[in-house]
Amino acid sequence: MLTWNEKRQLTKLAAWYYIDGWTHEQIAAKLGVSRPVVSKQLQKARDLGIIDFYIESETETTLSLENKLKKKFELTYIKVIPNNTNLSSLKAHIMKAAVQYLTTRLPHIASLGIGWGNTMFDLVAEFPYRPFASLHIVPLIGGISASTKKIHSNDLVTQLAKKLMCSYSYLYSPFLATTLEMKEQLLQIPEIAQTLSEARQVDLAVVGIGVASKSATLSKVGYLSEEDVLALEKSNVAGDITSCFFDKTGNEISCSFNLRTIGIGLKELRAIPEVVGIAYEKEKVASAYISLKHKYLNSFITNEDTALSLLNMP
Repeated sequence: MLTWNEKRQLTKLAAWYYIDGWTHEQIAAKLGVSRPVVSKQLQKARDLGIIDFYIESETETTLSLENKLKKKFELTYIKVIPNNTNLSSLKAHIMKAAVQYLTTRLPHIASLGIGWGNTMFDLVAEFPYRPFASLHIVPLIGGISASTKKIHSNDLVTQLAKKLMCSYSYLYSPFLATTLEMKEQLLQIPEIAQTLSEARQVDLAVVGIGVASKSATLSKVGYLSEEDVLALEKSNVAGDITSCFFDKTGNEISCSFNLRTIGIGLKELRAIPEVVGIAYEKEKVASAYISLKHKYLNSFITNEDTALSLLNMP
């Protein structure tokens, strides 16, 4: 029985040959294999029924969506997971796909930055134990809270570093300062300043995408009050990345909440060579669109419904 990713690879190869008209030589060069290997893979696809003068519709559809999204948003990497009526199953497939991609990238980078929240918690939980001794993991935002410890960046960094058997930094600060004065004082602490400097210089970052609503994680854990939500709505809020809110034009919102957040800002995030975003919930389509359009993300992992919605937006 083929795994979904093995089937996807065979389908991609078949599409190159039968739809795009690539030669065996071109496919071999693309994959870094010999021509006989390409021939065997095409034969395997035929034997398994993937090729019968057509390419199986579901997988071919996702490949088409990936190509269109990659072109529209000029992405480094895109993965679209087929629709699944079971949200729990869909989430599992999304996280497996994210882990698979990140695992291919980790040997080629020195530092990894991660955000916080439920999406990042699910991602870290999906990672297997596998050593990447030369890797260093850094939190992109502060996080010290007993009540929501499991989804905070510091705890996630610690858990992931244990799995990958690598070094990590800890950001010894809350995610949100009570006042601007408190934030300025915290930023003067050498250990905090050092970790934030490391966060700005990571080779790759992986983040979730948020929304400003009563159902958002920030609201559920008590960071975002009803007054904050109303104030953000008046500012035409579109969403957030690492709890830094942006408006519908993609600009960082100048509000008390953003100003008191201790972490990297959107301009700093955009300067990171590769930022992988993960989003698949219906309510996050608009914020994902703004994030992609304004280049806060250059790699994206999502599902078929979200991909279709993004392609239908201007």
